[in-house]
Amino acid sequence: MTAFISLIITVFVQVFYLLFKIAQKCKLTLPLVYLLIATVSTFFSRWVPEHESLVLTGLYILIGMTVLRWIYTLVQKLFN
Repeated sequence: MTAFISLIITVFVQVFYLLFKIAQKCKLTLPLVYLLIATVSTFFSRWVPEHESLVLTGLYILIGMTVLRWIYTLVQKLFN
């Protein structure tokens, strides 16, 4: 039983590692962390479900800033 729990924890950690590596390459680390915090805090607080539109607006702003950074980087690469 202990080996099975250890295997589940190892797989869980490896999936998070892979998820953060992909997010790092796509420059989506901050929105991913924000989404994870909002998801986890749903279990401990009623504030997040009550203010879902505010939480989603924050996530959309972070993703929009990331897209603007992608565009800025692309323009720099094209003209330099």
